[in-house]
Amino acid sequence: MIVSVRRWLSRLVFAALFACLTVLVYESFQLGASWIRPFDPYAVPQGQALKVFELNEAPPEGGSITDRLRWFYYNGE
Repeated sequence: MIVSVRRWLSRLVFAALFACLTVLVYESFQLGASWIRPFDPYAVPQGQALKVFELNEAPPEGGSITDRLRWFYYNGE
């Protein structure tokens, strides 16, 4: 039986590169999800704010384009 070292080495390099790129894509998705997600929806309100059961926020009208895009991805509106 002939074992080609060059072939096995190329397969090993491919597997390592595939694993590294998979981790890179996963981490970029995690970063994107943390950018869209609000900070802490269950945090205790500060000051004179009241916590209500149903949150009915209005979309940010005067915000930047990134704020509007974040609102769209989070709420779908």
